[in-house]
Amino acid sequence: MNRAFVAGIGLLAVAAAPAVAADLPVKAPPLIVAYNWNGCYVGANGGWKWGRFRDSADVPSTTATFPLVGAVTAVADVAYPDQINGNSGALGAQLGCRWETPGHWVFGVEGDFDWTNLSATSVLRTPSGVGLTFVPGDSFTDRMRWESSVRAIFGRSFDRWLVYGTAGVAFARVSMDSNYIATISGGIPFPPSAGSDSKILPGITIGGGVAYALSKNWDIGAEYRFTAYAKGDFNLGPVAGSCGNISNVAVVIGCVNQNSTGHKDLETSEILFKLNYRFDYGPIVARY
Repeated sequence: MNRAFVAGIGLLAVAAAPAVAADLPVKAPPLIVAYNWNGCYVGANGGWKWGRFRDSADVPSTTATFPLVGAVTAVADVAYPDQINGNSGALGAQLGCRWETPGHWVFGVEGDFDWTNLSATSVLRTPSGVGLTFVPGDSFTDRMRWESSVRAIFGRSFDRWLVYGTAGVAFARVSMDSNYIATISGGIPFPPSAGSDSKILPGITIGGGVAYALSKNWDIGAEYRFTAYAKGDFNLGPVAGSCGNISNVAVVIGCVNQNSTGHKDLETSEILFKLNYRFDYGPIVARY
């Protein structure tokens, strides 16, 4: 009888176990907050730029007519000053949008504008042409006042981190100044002259960077870019190519002025540090 009673109690306990287990609280899996990089943003940047200028200048063969003398020709000439490097700080702003795929690939587009004072001066050390127009001591000053770009972005996100590459077109406002010194040749004085011109040069820019999301709306980052600009031609004004007694029958002092043209190409490298504010793009994605 006792054995039957104990066996019955055991059977009841086994039958009740599933019901009791069903009533126990179940621990939920941990909530994982997934950051994404969707959204448009605006921000500020600052950093440093390096530039390498390659200059040349030339004058065409020029003929002038003088009273009692007739036509006098100053022959063509060319100058190749030393290649020069410059560097400057930079400060600007950027605006862009990013889209992140479910596979965490990030695509985007960004435009930026930076003020800078990249400048350098090259001096002609030895005559480099067949004419006598350019002389040692003539100098050329290069300046870049601002730089802008529009670029595509392609990268991979790792939650709060984004690693990306970027490439696109760039534009820079570049000026070239000439300073042709006064000189004396064969006892005949040649007067000084100067000229200046500026152009917007187009170029191709490529680089990469990394960004970190501080919050849903704020991120910081650093970026390196290399930019190569197309060669530009600059009108540098007249320079005296032939001066003095240009008459065999009368003393006539004068100069044949030649119009000089400068040629410049430019390459820059830069490191920029960025702070962006992303506009609200909806709730942060949560997954279990």
